[in-house]
Amino acid sequence: MKPKRLCILFVLGFSFFLWGCTGSQEEKVDLVAVGDVITEFRAAVNSARTDEILVRYAEDAIILPANEEVVVGKQAVSEFWNRRAYTGIELVEEQVVLNGSGSIAYEVNTSIFKYQLGGQEPVESGPSKNVRIWKKQADGAWKLQVDVWNSSVPQPMRSSAISP
Repeated sequence: MKPKRLCILFVLGFSFFLWGCTGSQEEKVDLVAVGDVITEFRAAVNSARTDEILVRYAEDAIILPANEEVVVGKQAVSEFWNRRAYTGIELVEEQVVLNGSGSIAYEVNTSIFKYQLGGQEPVESGPSKNVRIWKKQADGAWKLQVDVWNSSVPQPMRSSAISP
């Protein structure tokens, strides 16, 4: 065998060896376990059990709610949920995607959120979409790391076109 051909074979063989030893053997996410946690989270929201909602968030969680400021950290998340005197909650989500790799899982949903504030008439927030990123903690529990939602209701358009 010629030295050049032998060198190429060695490089290819060594590359495949390194590829097999690296992170390409990424731990698969137990999507059933993550799905169970998501179901528990939705049940907590629908029953307006703030303590059960909060236990699903990581200590350094971030919420990006529609039309509000960013909420960072467990204390701020607690204040966010406790400021809402929701009753008669109905969160209906349709999962678009649930996937993940290693210690990260993500879900993409469309949803309708219905609620009452105090004794007022029920309100429907309109269709929305959301993305949640779940992170596996050191103890093996899946916690909500990032929670993002925004409206799917189109914004009013200007009556005249914008020129370039």
